[in-house]
Amino acid sequence: MGLFSFLSRTGENPGPFEGLSADSSAILSTPFSDGVSVTASKTFSKNFQIMHSFGMGQGTNYNMTALYAGDRSMLQGSVDNGGNVSGRVNVVPTEHVSLKAAFEMDAASGGLNLRGDVDLAGADFNLNSMYSTQGDLVSVGYLQNVTSSVAVGGEGLYIGAKRMSLLALGARHSTPVTSASVTVNSQRTGAVALAAAVSANSRAAVKLSVDSRSWQTDAVAGIQVNYPRAVVKATLGTKGRVSTTVKARRYHHVLSPGVAVEIMGGGDWKKGQARCGVGVRLSSV
Repeated sequence: MGLFSFLSRTGENPGPFEGLSADSSAILSTPFSDGVSVTASKTFSKNFQIMHSFGMGQGTNYNMTALYAGDRSMLQGSVDNGGNVSGRVNVVPTEHVSLKAAFEMDAASGGLNLRGDVDLAGADFNLNSMYSTQGDLVSVGYLQNVTSSVAVGGEGLYIGAKRMSLLALGARHSTPVTSASVTVNSQRTGAVALAAAVSANSRAAVKLSVDSRSWQTDAVAGIQVNYPRAVVKATLGTKGRVSTTVKARRYHHVLSPGVAVEIMGGGDWKKGQARCGVGVRLSSV
């Protein structure tokens, strides 16, 4: 049981502290790339897959990724046309313990970044610890369910390269149709996020961030609509950011590859800037 399990009224794991506002982030996060991108993947068995990605925007790039997924482990390795190499390994030795390791090697500088994570998922709590050589960063996060709808927790970070520490506290209230979270930290900044179901196939979210040192605020709102063969997302921020993505998927005959098309548009309406992109994903078994 967790450190504060005497308060708990539920047996459901709340997930990691860094995912406190995951419901709203899933709607408001719209990864954007301009130009044209094509991803082709081939599944060789139920455990092994290879993907090739090509992109043409501000520059031309290529990436190859190999993925192996077992019942309790996952291995992934990638290399791009610049010679940069990355990889990660996830192992789940028990039902409640997850171990993760990752590395990134920059071909230009020869730099090597390493990261390791340990997750302990209890019946009503989640404890996560992480170390990264990038910035000599150490973090420990804890999230505890106190009722069937409320979770509270905190996270401590230490950045050795800057000799700086940070403490964050947060809480989340969830129902079957809404999720609201609030976080504050020792840098005197905070955020409030809300996600709610608008209809059977659509969800909306809003997030407000405040810096009490200068009283600067930033707000972003978004909506996601799920259609049988497409997902449409749109976001608008007070700093001028606006974006729209449309992901459409269509599967053809069993002998033909599955096709997914993503159309992206966005920009800064205050600066009058705009960008657009198209992505195509082909998959074959």
